Amino acid sequence: MNCSSERIRKGVDLFTSGYNCAQSVVCAFCEEFGVPHATGQKLASGFGGGIGGLRRTCGAFSGAVIIIGLLYGDYDPNDKVKKREFYQIIKDAEKKFTERFQTSICKELLINAKSHFEDSPMARTPEYYASRPCTIFVAYACEILEELLADYNKK
Repeated sequence: MNCSSERIRKGVDLFTSGYNCAQSVVCAFCEEFGVPHATGQKLASGFGGGIGGLRRTCGAFSGAVIIIGLLYGDYDPNDKVKKREFYQIIKDAEKKFTERFQTSICKELLINAKSHFEDSPMARTPEYYASRPCTIFVAYACEILEELLADYNKK
């Protein structure tokens, strides 16, 4: 299995073992950047459930943004051109995610999938995972990151 598939599988496995969607994406990639798993887990912990269960931006996509920051976020804060280029990378990633799922908003993703959800964390049971499309979002966020990493490594 190639590296891309291994990271995607790792992200999905993390999610199905109890990590939130953002943690699953971040922890699938963070060690690539010298960030320990435990640190990635902490950094992404508040982004699950669309930012702390608020059902706003999808946690899987938010996790991808954290990794995009590790990949491209080392620009000088006063360099407006580099900042604009960095934001464009995020906008392009969000556009891909939205083209695939019609939105990057957690609540809308779950409504579109006709999934039951609550504002507080739900018990992670086989029924929970069977009713949630989130593994698909985690996998696609990881796929987007793999593409960005491949492009970055070509430079």
